[in-house]
Amino acid sequence: TEINTMGREVRSQMRDQYENPGDELSVDLNKDQVLPSDFEDDITADASGFIPQVQFTEQEAEVALPKKEKVKFNNHKKNPIKKGAVRLNLGSAFSKEGVPGKLFVQTLHPIKQTGAPDYGKAHSYGRAFTLRNATFSVNPFAKTIIRSKADNKYPMASVDGDVVTDAEPNLDGEVLSFNPFENDSFVDSQGRVVTGADEVTVYGTKAYARGNIQYADASPEVVTASEILSLARQGKKYVHPKFHPKGIDLSKLNETQIKKLEALAAQESQDVVAQAAPLETKAKKVTRDYNLLNSPFINNYSGPGPSNTSVPDYDSFHYVVSSAQQKGLNAAIQSGAVDTLADQVVEEATGMMSDPSLAAGIGWYGRMRERLGEIFGADIEIFTQLLGTTSAQTPVEANFRFSVDLYNRFKAGEFDSKIKKYLKLYGQMREGQLGQLILKEKIKNSKGVLYTREMIRASSDSALLSSAATHYKLEPRKTSGKKYGTNSYPALKALSQVWFDDRLGKNRMTPKTPQFTMNLNGESLEATIDVWAARLLRRVIYSGEADARIIPSQETAVNNPDFALGQLVFRRAAEKLNMNPDDLQALVWFGEKQIWDRNGWTGAAGALKSSFDEPASVFYPSDGSTRTEADANLILDFLAKERLVKRNIDFPDAVSKTSQNKTRKEYDQFLRKNIIVDYLRSRGSGAVYESSSVESGGEQQRARSIPAKNQEDVTAQAAETAAEDRGPQDTFDNI
Repeated sequence: TEINTMGREVRSQMRDQYENPGDELSVDLNKDQVLPSDFEDDITADASGFIPQVQFTEQEAEVALPKKEKVKFNNHKKNPIKKGAVRLNLGSAFSKEGVPGKLFVQTLHPIKQTGAPDYGKAHSYGRAFTLRNATFSVNPFAKTIIRSKADNKYPMASVDGDVVTDAEPNLDGEVLSFNPFENDSFVDSQGRVVTGADEVTVYGTKAYARGNIQYADASPEVVTASEILSLARQGKKYVHPKFHPKGIDLSKLNETQIKKLEALAAQESQDVVAQAAPLETKAKKVTRDYNLLNSPFINNYSGPGPSNTSVPDYDSFHYVVSSAQQKGLNAAIQSGAVDTLADQVVEEATGMMSDPSLAAGIGWYGRMRERLGEIFGADIEIFTQLLGTTSAQTPVEANFRFSVDLYNRFKAGEFDSKIKKYLKLYGQMREGQLGQLILKEKIKNSKGVLYTREMIRASSDSALLSSAATHYKLEPRKTSGKKYGTNSYPALKALSQVWFDDRLGKNRMTPKTPQFTMNLNGESLEATIDVWAARLLRRVIYSGEADARIIPSQETAVNNPDFALGQLVFRRAAEKLNMNPDDLQALVWFGEKQIWDRNGWTGAAGALKSSFDEPASVFYPSDGSTRTEADANLILDFLAKERLVKRNIDFPDAVSKTSQNKTRKEYDQFLRKNIIVDYLRSRGSGAVYESSSVESGGEQQRARSIPAKNQEDVTAQAAETAAEDRGPQDTFDNI
């Protein structure tokens, strides 16, 4: 069979070679199988910021397809479909001299009315596909079958979304992957589970996500080999509402397949005992802590002595600083290292204040507190908590949109039943009764494993509560049905007004997000040590050393002792500058971004100095007029597109002419909407270039052209729709 398959493929390639001579022919005997090697040596973006390119031509892609599939090559361009699912075409596997690993063509499948991908039909084939409003489908049954090697020809995963027919492959963005032998879902470069993204390009065995990337707040759905075997022995079908609504007859599993599933089941049982350890050891991604408190500067300090030897009240912190870490912080205070570091931060801040555009950051928190107080009155606490809980891995503008959406629906009573149920579970947790309920209701943990009494005893109260909330589907979702990235569960806690309850108890919180929330509502003026504050401290502490700057892809979250050191240093530096610590941090947020931008250390999105000011003014105009949420979202979409137009005008060589023309066309479409015309009048300035737009009365007007600005102006004013280059997980960076 393999020889016949090889013969057919060679003949097909030879016919094409006679007509279009190209590269050396190659045949992969395992091209219809899913093998671990299929996921090795694929191109990806490296730490230096290198953006990979598609490594084969359209002609080479068409040649790689079996003859019967060639007729549908790029069919989506001739016969477009609105929505589709893109999946790796294993039958197209080929190699090319000078390119490591295998190369693949992608298959575009239609979406059924049920919302499930129709893997049985192929609409088109292509080198790569770009999808917008993308989600990720993984068939948990198929994934386990493939992982066990009980079957190696089973459609199991795809990227689903709105099909873009005219986009060139764009391999910029966060690199996502799905390896069924290692992962239960699509994950990003840090191993976090991804559920959706604004735009995704699928190429090879990777997906490249841009814009707002949504992360899961619970582990992905898992069907274990043990569960499959149990159903088979009981003569039952495996039923999945999306992928297998009619059920799969497990009686057809043969002896070999059962043995392979049993082998995987044995491995799974070891994993459960080991608290759900990975199926196999793999090389971990290289990461580096900021390492501020344990730096040579602090540990080997021999400079001037301290001017202030007072130590903080660590019990008042909303996050944990261990006894050993407290000793290290106290030693740094006693040695004078903290005061010397504060003096160096003062020097950096003084230089930043000489630039008016950066100095404008001082007072930002106070101005925002005042504005939010005017808008929300007594509800400022719950709104700022929503801003905090929806902030992780979320761009500034999307963060504000999510909070407004949640707040409006909360005020309308839409979440009342979910909040009531959650508070009941919360009360059961406080009374020590939640474990009994979990056993009775057969609730699974975040790994998809049913809780046992032993697991409950070993689990924290907060983990049990989170699992129960997931089981009862209490997390709020957007009107589209999608979650708010990784932040639906924290948002539920904020809506239920219990998010801050344990901040001084045994379940203390992480440092950054609560601190930022307290800055916004005025409860605390201490500095939020976000990624930019940490980068400044790292740059100063490791000044002159070759590895002073950590590459963003290798950065980790700011850990608790480094966060505490940062707060100590910023407080003392702020006193010397006669300002509040939060004002100093706001100044540094703008200033350090500019330093990284000028040195070429960050992308365009990371350099932009966006804040909540613009979305706040759009949703809640300062003149007191009202604006619907839908209109505000439309205006923000328009402003995002306008920023791209400005970039294209000022930097015409940055993107292709095709992309520029497409952006202008979309911008023109906005200008023909009455809401946008009214908004342009209210802001007192027209469009960014000469274009026809339609007024509400139907007359055409010429949109006023705004003169091009220099790069710093554009950087300061434009806020990309993509997520900022905030680097690490749990880094809060969007003030």
